[in-house]
Amino acid sequence: MSAADEIRETYEARDAATRFDDWRASRYHPRNPMGRLFVEHNAVLIDLLNEQDISLHDLSVLDVGCGAGNWLRHLVELGARPANLVGVDLSTERLEFARQANPGISWLEAGDGPLPFPDASFGLVMQTLVFSSIPDEQLRRRLAQEMLRVAGRYLMWLDLLPAESHLATFSGEQAHSYFPGTELVYRRRVQPGYFRHWYSHPWLCKTVARFTDWRCESALMLFEKQR
Repeated sequence: MSAADEIRETYEARDAATRFDDWRASRYHPRNPMGRLFVEHNAVLIDLLNEQDISLHDLSVLDVGCGAGNWLRHLVELGARPANLVGVDLSTERLEFARQANPGISWLEAGDGPLPFPDASFGLVMQTLVFSSIPDEQLRRRLAQEMLRVAGRYLMWLDLLPAESHLATFSGEQAHSYFPGTELVYRRRVQPGYFRHWYSHPWLCKTVARFTDWRCESALMLFEKQR
């Protein structure tokens, strides 16, 4: 069994145990109290786009490991055109959910081989919490090389910071090492861990998150290819 097949099985088992479209059962669903906090906190994407003055209207975007497509749908709400967006994932079920939710976006199933796109096909290539789910370092390196190959300008990374975890974690320097020839132009700590414990008190979570990045579990980074 390949590493990609193992990852696919892990996600299929997770989805079978707690369906990602069941807002009561899934704490990461945007209607769940905890999921709503994470969605609100992910407004940091707007800060990134605004601070870097990135226009979405004509930007082509590839989301690697897009899952059910939440991030690309969010980009549509922020001004991106669905025809310019592509999501790839291992999970047929998650892709079907994404396709039904927004058929205007292209959703493709992809394994651990090369990404099926020419060089520099996308203005922005992004991944959110994908590398931490890949246990094999060689597979992570191959995926990073493919992301770098198909990126025309930007690569966006959101993944776990070093901590006690059964998943892979990454320092900023480690993340940057996956994309040689790029410059780190934006970095921010995101996704506070206390959301998991205090989500029944959203006012407290929002207040703390507004004034500090204390106990943030992940980092949102933007890399720009050097010309």
